[in-house]
Amino acid sequence: MTIWSKVKFYYQKALSGLTATSTAAGYSVQNLYNMLESTLWKATSSADQEIVFDAGSGQTYTADYLAIANHNLKDVGATIALQFSDDNFVSDIRNVFTPYAAGSNKALVKEGTSQTGRYSKVKLSGMTGIPFMAICIWGPLTEIGVAQTSFDPNAQNNKASVNISSTGHLLGIHATYIERTMALIFNYLTPATYAKLNLWWETSGMGNFFIAWNLSEDATAVYLMRPSNTFKSPHQADGQRRQVTINLTGRKE
Repeated sequence: MTIWSKVKFYYQKALSGLTATSTAAGYSVQNLYNMLESTLWKATSSADQEIVFDAGSGQTYTADYLAIANHNLKDVGATIALQFSDDNFVSDIRNVFTPYAAGSNKALVKEGTSQTGRYSKVKLSGMTGIPFMAICIWGPLTEIGVAQTSFDPNAQNNKASVNISSTGHLLGIHATYIERTMALIFNYLTPATYAKLNLWWETSGMGNFFIAWNLSEDATAVYLMRPSNTFKSPHQADGQRRQVTINLTGRKE
């Protein structure tokens, strides 16, 4: 396993006004880009589904990744594709990556060859059940660099009510969920790299985003996380470089 892989953030999205092949009542397709796990898009059938973004006349959009969270695409056997076009998919159809099937219902990120066009869409095909997703975004990934200090991607905190008797005996446990935590420290960041992190903070803020760093060796090492409410970036050394510490929290799937 490559230990010091570059950390990547997946949050950039200029998506709005999405359209879908079908949408069940109460499950708007616009929910897909609000970055909330609690609201879903859901289709009305197991037929092939397309979720389309139109950048508008004279405009284009670019993406080299697709990220999805809180979904059932593994269960329904969906084949997933991200495609671009300049003629609304009449004859110009370009895949960002080779269509593939999800290996689980956990958060996923799939990288590919950057494509640009007016139209882009996620296509779900070959399903045996009705698909749903809470988050589905695509855009340009942000490569931050290597975290200079060790971090634990699997740190966990069980959120549970534990009942202990007056004599110290365990009487019961009511578990709610398992919280995942992660702390990233980047030292001596160049102005260019710091600008990437600052843009992430200014754009995404305390909202959810996807993080990964070793997809080529472990495609399941994808986490949907959110930062704390503090972003600090003190200068270091010659004043041109900075240190950034990012504390992240998420939910173990």
